[in-house]
This record gives sequence, C-alpha cells and structure tokens, in this order.
Amino acid sequence: MMTVLFSTAFNLMDYWVFILLLQYVCAADMNLNRRNCIICTAATAAFLAAVSALSGVEWTYISMFFAMLLTLLLLARKKGYALLRLIPAFLLYITLTVFPAAMLDVMFGAGSICITVGGYEQSVLAIVFDILLLALLSVLCRSVKKYGITVYFRTREILGSIALFFFAFIAGQLMALANKQPHGPALHYTYLVVFGGAYIFGAAYYFYSVAETWRRVYRQTKISTETEYMKLQLAALQDTRENEEQTRRMRHDLNKHLAIMKTLCDEGKFDEVCRYADRLGSESVQFESMPTGNEIADLVAGQKKKLCEENGIEFTFEGLLNGMGNMEAPDICGLLANAYDNAIEACLTQNGAYVRTRVNSTRNYTVIEIVNPVEKKVSVSKNSIPTSKRDKGSHGYGIEIMKQIARKYGGSCTFRCDDKEFGVKIVLLTQQ
Repeated sequence: MMTVLFSTAFNLMDYWVFILLLQYVCAADMNLNRRNCIICTAATAAFLAAVSALSGVEWTYISMFFAMLLTLLLLARKKGYALLRLIPAFLLYITLTVFPAAMLDVMFGAGSICITVGGYEQSVLAIVFDILLLALLSVLCRSVKKYGITVYFRTREILGSIALFFFAFIAGQLMALANKQPHGPALHYTYLVVFGGAYIFGAAYYFYSVAETWRRVYRQTKISTETEYMKLQLAALQDTRENEEQTRRMRHDLNKHLAIMKTLCDEGKFDEVCRYADRLGSESVQFESMPTGNEIADLVAGQKKKLCEENGIEFTFEGLLNGMGNMEAPDICGLLANAYDNAIEACLTQNGAYVRTRVNSTRNYTVIEIVNPVEKKVSVSKNSIPTSKRDKGSHGYGIEIMKQIARKYGGSCTFRCDDKEFGVKIVLLTQQ
C-alpha cells in the first residue's frame, strides 16, 4: 500500500510540473481553473494508483504521460496547436529536472542517495528538483493571474527551448566525459565547474529572455490602456466644456427670446410663436450619447462615433454591455479603443465604410463583435495579425493588448477575415 501511495505521489508531482510547463509553452491555452485542477488531480491520482496496484509501479510513469496527454486534449482550447508544443514542453521538462540531477550526481555522487519504499526506489535529487520546480511554477502561475501578465511563448522561445535542451545535453556529456578522465583534482573540478556553469548560464539567459518578453508586453499593455483612458477622459472633458459654453450662450439669449415670444403673443401671432419655438428648439444643445449599458463604454463609443462621422464612416451599436461591472475602467477603454482604432484605420481609405458593433449577453458571458469592411483579405495566422507599419518593433501591440485584457477577465479575443469583412470577437466572463 505504501509503495502505491509513494509512487502515485511522485508521479502526480511530475504530472503537474509537466502540465504547468505545457501551459506556459502553449501561451496559456489550457483552461486550468480551480475546478479543472481539482478534478484533474483527483482523476489522475486515482488512475495512477489503480495502475500501480494492478500492473506494478513500473507502469505508473508511462501512465502519467498518458494522463498528461488526456488532460491536454480535454483542457486545451486549440488542441492541434497544443499538441505541436508537446515536444518543446517535454524538452524543457528534461532540461530542468533530469539534466541538473545528472550533473550533480556526476559532481558529488548524490544520485546514489535514494528513498526506497517497498519495491519502489526514487532518487532524492529527482524528488528535490521536482518539488523546487513545482513550487516555482505555482508561484509563477499565481503571479501571472494576479498581475494579468501575458504568457508569450513565440516561435523564438520555442526554438530557444530546443536549443537549450541540446546545449544542456552537450554540457552534461562533456561533464561526464571529464569526470572519467584521469586528471588532477584541481583540473578535474575546474572542468566540472565550467561545464556546470555553462548549463546554469544558458538556462538563466533563456529564461531571462522569456521573462523580458513577458515584461515588455505587460508594460506596453499598461501604458497603452492608461494612455487611452487618459485620452478618453480628456476628450470627455472637452465635450463637456463645449456643451457648457453652448448652454451658457443660450441662457444669455434666453431673456431676448422670451421677450420676442411675449411680443408675438401680445400681437396674437400664435403661429409665429410656434414657428419661433420650433426654430429655437432646433438650435438647442444636443446632448447626444451612445447608450451601451456601461459608462466607460459610453464614452469610448461616443468618441469613436464622432470620429467616424467626421470621416464619413457609418457607426452602429446594437445591444447592451451590462455585464462588465467587474472590469477596471482602463481595461474597458483599452479593449474597445484598440478594436475601434484598428477598424476606423482600415475604413479611412474606403467609400461607404462602416463600423458595426453587436453585443450578445448570456448568463455567463458577454460577446462583443466589431466588424468593418476590407479592401483585401487580411492574413490571420494563429489568431495574430502582422502589423503593416514599417517599425514592427514599436507597433503590433494592440492585438496582444486586447487578447491579454480578455484573458484577464476569463475570456478570449479572436479575429477573422474574409474577402469582404474583418471581424473581432471578444468574449468576457459576465459578472454574476
């Protein structure tokens, strides 16, 4: 019984190390909410324990990989996309667990220290590295959710993980080869430290580059959303000031208008009074608003509608955004403003262009669809759109900002395009 429990606990730890690594390599494509995590842990533990009891502990490791593959197929939103990233995730798993344990074994012979329970034996180094890596990934997972950081594993990071694996493999082999050579103690340990240090430096540089990419996207998102929100507030204040100025002028002329209408009444020219009142009403202040169901969205939609009217673009909004009370104001502004700016920019060179918004709300989700016509089909690859600007390093963040904000609130942001129309679909978790 103890053998089954020990082997199940160790393989379950390996299972979650691999799943969390795969989650980041897949750019947070797996739906690892609390409920799914509890269900996966319970089901996997029961499965591993059953295999260990019925077939022996030697089959639990193979069963663990089968459980990981099944979890991936059940929880990944884009299953084919996630399956392609199994290889780099597995290479990272080997690089961060097997290789350092093997290197320490070469240097200090620590691999011979094992824990044996019944017929199951496991290296202490393997257990220690699994615990450390699981703790690190758990802290990283909480930080990503807390600060809304975009998990951003691009092709460069994927290729880097493969290169890191081969670099660590070569360093480990050179360390093992140096350990077998009849060198003096000083030269012997110099070789071991150099090759071990090369592995540490390579791994540190790789993860620093990944973290730097995440940090850059996070900072760009914060700056962009806060800037858009400040611009929106400034535009709203300017509109309020213009309306107040117009109201002030009308109040100044009110006595004159009343005097004229009184004179017409005294003269019995009531038809003239009616026509004068109609003309006066048409010149009154028009407080035109865009009722979206959310105060911040009202301001964004109102400003973008005004911009569309100035450029001869039709702007329509259907539905109510009454489930966005859990969203911060800068996030609402950043999400909608980026979508509308991209749509309006595409419409500026077209005649008879339009920007149409449709909102559908269900019990759990709010779905926002924004569409605009296109002159030619835009390439959408892996839910990303290449920027058309020359300075590609300074542009192209709008799409990532929208996807990050949507993920922050338990939703998604997807794009589609055909020969006639480009569409953005934003799905947000409705506040309960």
